[in-house]
Amino acid sequence: MDLEAQDLAAARIGDRQAFGRLVERHGTLVHRFLCRRCRSAEDAQDLAQEAFIVAWTRLQAFDGRSRFTTWLLGIALNLSRDRAGKASSRHEVALDEDVERDVVDPSAGPEAQRERQRALSALQHAIERLPPDLRTTLDLVAFEDLSYDEVAALLEVPAGTVKSRVNRARMLLREAVGRQVIDAWSA
Repeated sequence: MDLEAQDLAAARIGDRQAFGRLVERHGTLVHRFLCRRCRSAEDAQDLAQEAFIVAWTRLQAFDGRSRFTTWLLGIALNLSRDRAGKASSRHEVALDEDVERDVVDPSAGPEAQRERQRALSALQHAIERLPPDLRTTLDLVAFEDLSYDEVAALLEVPAGTVKSRVNRARMLLREAVGRQVIDAWSA
């Protein structure tokens, strides 16, 4: 049994330290995911804490049919949807530092860096303007690296719908910011 499975088993019988290790292991993932869905890092942090509280209280309901991270992101997604329903659905998208590092090459000259930064800003803006279902699906596949089947289970849609949404989102982004930026990002 791996460490995560051990911590899950222990947490399910009330071991708070084991659950704390799960929080440490997955806290950055949940926070990063929520940063792309929230208006501010503080909102994302609040929702991440709430997601872990919900996970702790519902841990007995986790049946292991999906990965723990998929289940946890589902909780975070539902909490962010609930909060978005209470506020405006438009928000600034913050791309993952890995994506930013891939687009903005520090070894490039100043003009090339400025051009790449403009491309990154255009990409962020284009992602922000995607319809919510496309944006969420793309986020889970491209940024959180979940499989189509995991996203399908999380969003309760067929895997074909997930593939269709990802393709549609990428097509809309290509139209908005140009093929070169998207091809480099989705390679």
